[in-house]
Parts: sequence; C-alpha cells; structure tokens
Amino acid sequence: MTDLFDFKPRKLLYAVFGNPISHSKSPMVHALFAKQFGINLEYRAVQIDVGGFEQAVSAFQASGGNGINVTIPFKFNAYRLVDRLSERAAAAGAVNTIVFDEVISGDNTDGIGLVTDIETNCGIQLKGRNILIAGAGGAARGILSPILDRNPLAATVANRTKDRALDLAREFSRFGEISGCGLDEVSGRSYDIVINATSTELTGALPAVSPHVFENAELAYDLMYGAERTLFMKWGQKNGARMVSDGLGMLVEQAAESFLIWHGQKPETGSVIEAVRQKLRWVTIWLICRSFARRGMRLIGIFWIPIRWFLLRWPKRRTSPFTWNSKISRWLKASRYAAPSMQCEDLAPISKKEA
Repeated sequence: MTDLFDFKPRKLLYAVFGNPISHSKSPMVHALFAKQFGINLEYRAVQIDVGGFEQAVSAFQASGGNGINVTIPFKFNAYRLVDRLSERAAAAGAVNTIVFDEVISGDNTDGIGLVTDIETNCGIQLKGRNILIAGAGGAARGILSPILDRNPLAATVANRTKDRALDLAREFSRFGEISGCGLDEVSGRSYDIVINATSTELTGALPAVSPHVFENAELAYDLMYGAERTLFMKWGQKNGARMVSDGLGMLVEQAAESFLIWHGQKPETGSVIEAVRQKLRWVTIWLICRSFARRGMRLIGIFWIPIRWFLLRWPKRRTSPFTWNSKISRWLKASRYAAPSMQCEDLAPISKKEA
C-alpha cells in the first residue's frame, strides 16, 4: 500500500520504441541530459513487435509514461497515431517524438538535429550553399524541410530510382529551391555540402555517385555513425572534401530537441557527443577482444589433448631443457580437462616389459 506521507518526487518515465532497439544510445544520452538539470527520470529502450506499436503506446501511456521517442520502423505508425502534428512532422510525414498532453502530439526532430550539428558543431552555415542529398527515402524526407528553411542556394536530391527523387523534390518545392535527379546525373556538378542519406554503409557499399562531387565540397556528411569513420567519410575525404562528419552529432542534437520539447530546457550537447563517442570506442574494443578470446579458446580446445600429453610426458625426459615446477606438474596430473576417452593413462608409452 502507498504511504500517505510518501512525498518523494516521482521519476518521469520516457522510452524509445523501435525494432531492433538494443543498440540504441538514447537512454545514455537522455540520462546525461537529465543530469545537467537534476531531473529525475527513467528512460527505457523498448523493442516493439511489428504490428503492436499502437497497443504499446497505449499501455505505456496508461502506466504513467510522459513521452516517447520513435525510431525505425515505427515513425510512420506514430505519424498516423497522434492527434496533433507539428509543422515539421507534417512535412516529414513521420514522427519521432511523442508528447502525452491533453491530446497525443507528434513532432519530428531529425531534421533540426542535422541542421544544428552542421551549423553549430561543424561550423558551416547552410544559407547560400549548394547541397546534394544522396537518397530519397525516409531519412532524406525527414531532413529536407529544416534544410530548406535555412535558405540554401539550391538542394538536389539524387536517387537510384530517379522518379522517386523527382517526386520528393516536387513535394518539397514549396519550402525552397530543390530539384531531383538520378545518382548518375550529378557527376559534372559542384556542391558545397554532400549528405549521404542512403543505408549503403550497412552493406559495406557506397552510394553510386561520382567522386567528383567532393572536389569543391566543404563538408561530406554521413547520416550513419560508428566508433570509426564511415566508408562515406573516408571516400569523401580522399576525393577532396575539406571536412567530414558522421551522424552521431545529429543523433545527440535531435535528442536534445526532444528533451527541450518535453522539459522546456535545452541541454549542452558537446560533452554528450564526446561521451557517446568514447562509449562506442570501448564497445568496439571489447567486441574485438571477445572475438580474439573466442578464437583462442577454440584453438586451445582443438589442441588441448596433444598439448596436455606433451606437458605431462616432457618433464620425465632426462634431456628436457626445462625446469618444471612440481606444483604445476601435480596440477596437470590432477586436471579433469582431458576427454573421457583419452585420459593420461591411455597416452602413457608402452614399456619394453609390457611389449
């Protein structure tokens, strides 16, 4: 039973819904944001079954949830679910931030997160720049409106399927100067900023655009991120881009915008970006060490019986160049790691008398 005089402040409850979601850095990011302001909150990463998004949102709200971040593949589900859309969410056709108020409201902070990262963290203003965006999927749709709001000289959407790029350009033409074309049609053009909004990094490939697009580029920006530079970043730098960046800053900046919507306070992001980057590096090192350890254990398992036989027999030879510690010898003789069908006794050499 709840204590009548329990006046302890309750934790605010937030979550990110997606599938898969185990890789999400959002719980860490929002925990660091909350620490800056002394806000007592709990932020969970929740994997939702495909087809169960609406039910999960209702259950989370009923359990006292205050807000939800939404990631793939549920951003369009959230767009259809909410009662009220922000202008950014309406333009993007997707929702990544849900607020539980008198009604359920939806916003999209992906685009403003990208713009803030480029202009604040990279120090490059979008106004008056010629921008190329490779890809015409959901990632590109989510960033176009905030980019065009900064009044670039022109924005070009290039896609493997040209018609899809043309459709997206027509849809967003009311926000600013934008055109669409195929990926193979950008080879003779010059761009100030090249943004990779494709998912080619996941397959170890590169978008099929000419490397000449980087010759005069101030920035090559990949929406993907990792502990090390992405393939697109390396490719852009190799072909002339003066600066390269991945999407980690965008991730943190869009989370900061969600935090502002929920709490009315904008957190400092520079230290959080660095903390997440450091965590990614440590995770990578741990995975590499674990991989080597597993390979080492397999090798030990394969060669353990002949190695053990050698170690048990060698000290008995008079010509042995080694001085063996008796404790180690006793431990080896008492070891239970030998296979049941091949114990030490089975490996003993046959004496002349037995022969």
